[in-house]
Amino acid sequence: RGIISVRREDDVLTVYPNPVSDEMLTFNKPVSFVIFNSMEYVVGEATDVTEYSMRSLPSGFYLIRTSSGEVLKIIKR
Repeated sequence: RGIISVRREDDVLTVYPNPVSDEMLTFNKPVSFVIFNSMEYVVGEATDVTEYSMRSLPSGFYLIRTSSGEVLKIIKR
């Protein structure tokens, strides 16, 4: 018999709004992460947060890589 993996819906990390303008990003659970710009430079990081301000970042495409290895794509207008 095989092992069945079940992923609960509350285990899935979500972030909103996306695209974002000058407001805060909001996560559905506490998360630690690093933000990379399109040139793969680190432009921000946070530890154990549920909100993060995108105010200081210019418009563009960003990747959020969490401490657990999840990657989220964010667009800032």
